[in-house]
Amino acid sequence: MHSRFIKEAISRSKSTAGIDRLILNGQHNRIQFNNLSILPNAEMGSPSYLKKYKIKTIKSEIINLHGNKIVMDDDVDEYQELVVSTSSMSGAQWQKTRVFCWMIAFLYFDKLLQLPLMILNNIHHIKYKDIVEAFLSVDEKSYPIIFSIVSFFKSEAKSIQEGGPEWSYSEEYMGIYWTADEYAFINLVGSNRFSAFYGETKLLLEELISGIKADSKIEILHEAINLNQNLVRQPFISSDLMVNLNFDFMAFWHDVKLGKITTLKRKKIEILIKRSLKHFDNIQDWCREVVWWGNKRGAYLYPNEKNTIEIQLAGHY
Repeated sequence: MHSRFIKEAISRSKSTAGIDRLILNGQHNRIQFNNLSILPNAEMGSPSYLKKYKIKTIKSEIINLHGNKIVMDDDVDEYQELVVSTSSMSGAQWQKTRVFCWMIAFLYFDKLLQLPLMILNNIHHIKYKDIVEAFLSVDEKSYPIIFSIVSFFKSEAKSIQEGGPEWSYSEEYMGIYWTADEYAFINLVGSNRFSAFYGETKLLLEELISGIKADSKIEILHEAINLNQNLVRQPFISSDLMVNLNFDFMAFWHDVKLGKITTLKRKKIEILIKRSLKHFDNIQDWCREVVWWGNKRGAYLYPNEKNTIEIQLAGHY
């Protein structure tokens, strides 16, 4: 399975290598992936330019991200011309690119799996883009939750190409538009599949390092996944949590974010995750204050204290 993932990843476009470069150069909070739209009177919009580069566009209504569907009497609908394929990027490639962007945002920048992905990249030397490709290549039988997320991203990308909105509307969650990765995050929590997602993740990432025999590598991976899961802010949780670790993940995480050359040290450590400082009694408040307001800063994690004294990683940074 490991070789299948890697072969499929290598066969894809090399353009995703730019994601690795940006992360390795220090961008760990957010990369904003924008769809290309043609502005009025732009050279790109001239008939000759469109014909030369075989640019296909669709008319898409301009909708505010995190806006609602309330229509005022004096509202005027505005539209944009979105590029959905060119001579160098087919419609199918555009969809794959859009899905890839949502998946790296979901896994890494929404902080759901940032630590284990750092472990795989720094210790096992697996590129971030190849890890993402592994998630995009899962089968439904073995990984039903991850597969459903990928299917949702594919459906949203296809909808955009057919003139649908750029964002994902949810009547259930605040009645506003979300980015597709935000909605996938929210729905994972709202449908009570959060823990099961991490169970599937353990199996998938084990496959990526299946050629490594050392038991310590699996131990590191499992501890990193468990710690990351416990650090993600959740609704309906109000009690602090003490986590016992065999490795100094917090120092490693901190150093990688600062661009330092570092190693993961085996060291028994206690982490107090301070979940009582700010808790949410309903999912709507959590959606607003964590997923929406935390977007640009990537502030999705609980504050915590190492050995209950030294603060290592805050939720807002």
